[in-house]
Amino acid sequence: GEHEPGMPFDFTYAVKDDVGNDFSHNANSDGEVVKGEYRTLLPDGRLQIVRYTADWKNGYNAEISYEGEATYPEPPKQPFRPESISENDSQGILPPQNRPPPPPPTRPPTPPQQTYRPAPPPQTQPPRTQPPRTQPPPTYRPPQTQPPRTNPPQTLPPATQPPVAPPGLYGAPSVPFGVRNNPKFGYQSK
Repeated sequence: GEHEPGMPFDFTYAVKDDVGNDFSHNANSDGEVVKGEYRTLLPDGRLQIVRYTADWKNGYNAEISYEGEATYPEPPKQPFRPESISENDSQGILPPQNRPPPPPPTRPPTPPQQTYRPAPPPQTQPPRTQPPRTQPPPTYRPPQTQPPRTNPPQTLPPATQPPVAPPGLYGAPSVPFGVRNNPKFGYQSK
């Protein structure tokens, strides 16, 4: 198909907050080529910068660079504790110190004691033995050959002409229209 240019555009946005989110994106297009850049602050402290161009002929092409040095701070010694704990957290669960204690485990009632009676000893019967089967050894018999079967020739009845309706029965012609007017079939118009 033929290439149709897109709509021109230009946009920019950025996010930077006090919990560590720091990223931005800007792009513009004349309808043919998109040029843009996005920046992301990585967890190791470096800033990743991606500059790109994209068009319908060459696709997406990006150059990636980094600013700053990677640092890996020591983990905090104490576990994180929020400054204020509401009565319920976001899932509606009470914090551990405000949870009621779990109910004591309940045991199902014990069934009445049954007296144990050993099973009766098995009754033994002498094993059944069968006399060994004696069969005569197999003997070889050559296959019997029979003359091939031949079917008698069939005789077909002599070919006959289909019955012709009597002329003028109920006012219908005795021969179909296409045959009655066609000298090829031996009929002549009267």
